[in-house]
Amino acid sequence: MFAQHSQNRSRVILAAAIGSGLLWSGIGMPISAHAQVPDPSTQLYVQSINVGWTLAGGPKKKPVARVDIVDGNGTPVNGVVVVGDWSGCFKQLNDSALTETICWTADDGSTVCVDGRAVIWADKSHNCVKKNCRFTFTITAVQKDGMTYVPVEGKTSSSLSCNP
Repeated sequence: MFAQHSQNRSRVILAAAIGSGLLWSGIGMPISAHAQVPDPSTQLYVQSINVGWTLAGGPKKKPVARVDIVDGNGTPVNGVVVVGDWSGCFKQLNDSALTETICWTADDGSTVCVDGRAVIWADKSHNCVKKNCRFTFTITAVQKDGMTYVPVEGKTSSSLSCNP
């Protein structure tokens, strides 16, 4: 009876210590029992994902996805592999690109550059005449050594109508 009572008392003390965030070390000193929060600079997030298309001869259109990747501090990250699948007008799996600095000329003639952008072109084009379908790109993986991808709801897929 005493052994069972002592065992139950130990469980209660341990539960109270865990609940309070304190555990006692073997030398009578309290130690913290808090979960370690990951360093934000090691976390990867999709800042934005957009699908567009370009004319590919005649009525054919070729889709492209633009994915901007940032770390937990909001800083763009180059050298990230972004992998995803095309669906909708056609199916194409495991397309990928690295994030890098992308530059273009704006309408006013100035140069605009964006870091951390993956530009993922489909290998296929689609004849959009009299077809009501969408070019959809869905991210399946985001990878960089030493970093962890954290998916955010609403930022894993994007689509655009083949016929605007």
